[in-house]
Amino acid sequence: MRSLGSIITAALLATAVLTGPTASAAEAEPRADPAARGKACNVNTYVYRVRNVTGKESVVLTRLREKSYPGRKVVKRGTTYRSQNNKRVSAGIKARYKAEVEAAVVLRKLVKGAAGIGTQVDWKMRVANNRTESVKITVKKRTVIPKATSVAWYNGRLVARGTGEYSWCDAIEGSGEGFVKWSSVRWRTFGPKGSGGARCDLEPQSKFSEAAHAAVCV
Repeated sequence: MRSLGSIITAALLATAVLTGPTASAAEAEPRADPAARGKACNVNTYVYRVRNVTGKESVVLTRLREKSYPGRKVVKRGTTYRSQNNKRVSAGIKARYKAEVEAAVVLRKLVKGAAGIGTQVDWKMRVANNRTESVKITVKKRTVIPKATSVAWYNGRLVARGTGEYSWCDAIEGSGEGFVKWSSVRWRTFGPKGSGGARCDLEPQSKFSEAAHAAVCV
């Protein structure tokens, strides 16, 4: 099994970008006194830990289409609009130091331990994104627009991002034995989808419609 100082696998690198000195550069540096590196550990049995985790929720409009209506209009359920604004959201981690960490395991611990985000939200606990989401916005229910106005049709995601620290076992090359180190990390994830139409002549009634209203209505 490769040590945690080795180069991260291509699959993990594509989704959880971990930056810092290369393994060869790290080997060239003199090793610190063991007492300064933390407790002894074994890479095969070490369990990652997190601390000082904070987070903040927000809404990202992944799809958005502004539509103006000159007068009364009935928009049937199932009507589709092609989005004028397509944004990607993702779940993953970025760390200051290069280390071969299990991104999904660390992300799960960070999200569960984050202060400032809803614990009951169905957050993505693994590396993922919304790449396959349709670029079309589908109207979920029959909507009556009684007078001339503009409507922001949207799909959105509740997202969360934050910072923290995680621990890992910095193993001596080839031995599996090493010392615990802590690294800073930035994390991000996304949760439930919201969709609908925010009329510019009405006050928004949800976080999602509030974001759409602000994006389109003057």
